[in-house]
Amino acid sequence: MQNSSDLEQWLVQVSGPEWVWLAKRLSANDTGATGGHQVGIYVPLLVAFHIAPDLENAVWNPKKQFLLYLRSHDQESEPILTYYNNKILGLGTRNECRLTRLGGHGSALQDPVNAGAALLLAFNRNHSEAEGWLARNREETARLIQALGRDLPAGIVVTREPDVGEN
Repeated sequence: MQNSSDLEQWLVQVSGPEWVWLAKRLSANDTGATGGHQVGIYVPLLVAFHIAPDLENAVWNPKKQFLLYLRSHDQESEPILTYYNNKILGLGTRNECRLTRLGGHGSALQDPVNAGAALLLAFNRNHSEAEGWLARNREETARLIQALGRDLPAGIVVTREPDVGEN
C-alpha cells in the first residue's frame, strides 16, 4: 500500500463489531531499540484479555498465535501474544503481555527508527488474524488519530465500529 487512499480503504476494511483495535505509539522497547531481550509490543492486560480471553488461564505463560498483515509496509508475520503471568502464579515478578515474533530485524515493527511512530493493530474477533498500519508520515499519524477520536497513548481498545467517514 502506497498512498493515503490505501489507508482510508484499510480503515473501512477493519471497522465493524468483529474488530478490536489497539493503537499506540511504539516505544523504544517495543522496537528493540533499547537492546533488551523482551523485544515485542507491549499490550495492556485488559486489551490482551479482550483479544484473546483464553490467556486468563491459570497456566504458566499462556500464548495465542496470530497471522498479522502489516498493510502499511506489505509485511506478514506470525506473532505470538504471551501473557507473562509468573507474578500471578507466585513464581516471579512479571504480569504483562507482549506481542513477539514480529518478523525480526526485517520487520518495520522492530526497526528502532520507528520508535515513537503511531501504530494501529486491528484484531479480528472471529479469527486468529490481525492487520496493522504503522504510520509512515505525519499525514498518516493525523488520520489514525482522527479515526480514533483521540491521541495515541500506550493503548486503546475500540470495540464498536470506529468512525472512519469523511470529517
